[in-house]
Amino acid sequence: MQKLLSVLIGLLFISQAIGQSDKNTNSIYLGYPAAIFDAPDFGIYLAYDKEWVKRDRISLEASAAYSYLKFDRDSNNFAHDGGSTNTIILVGGPRLYFNKSDKSTRVFINLLVGPGLVMDSEYRNDGVSAEEYLSEQTMFRLGFSSGAYIQIKNKFIFGLALETYGAMVYKLGYRF
Repeated sequence: MQKLLSVLIGLLFISQAIGQSDKNTNSIYLGYPAAIFDAPDFGIYLAYDKEWVKRDRISLEASAAYSYLKFDRDSNNFAHDGGSTNTIILVGGPRLYFNKSDKSTRVFINLLVGPGLVMDSEYRNDGVSAEEYLSEQTMFRLGFSSGAYIQIKNKFIFGLALETYGAMVYKLGYRF
């Protein structure tokens, strides 16, 4: 996780060093990922977004995001028997605003796709022995993020998105 935070902070400084016009912005997000079929006992979501404004209501967006979900073994969860899931995505795509840029509150949706890395560990039973074992797998798959957001005073962003590996992420962001 320290490596990912280092990468996110590095991307932030690089984008600032390149410079930005009034139309191109950066955002950071903190959120809670909740799996669709299961609620984790602990979860965190971190992301850095870069937006390039193309028209009044259309922008291009790129995002680097990390999510961590931890499931306790004694939670009797529906879809996970304990363990954790780490997901890293690097995605990009369009952002569509429903109102003009001169408004202090804006509503938008996005549809982002790109590569994704999922590292999942889960306790399993092979059906033969009484002992459980920790199954770990690393999967490269299509990463995606699609959600609906409200941007307030051109600084604060609240949203809900469907992310890679079936997580609904509740997000709180700051735009700069």
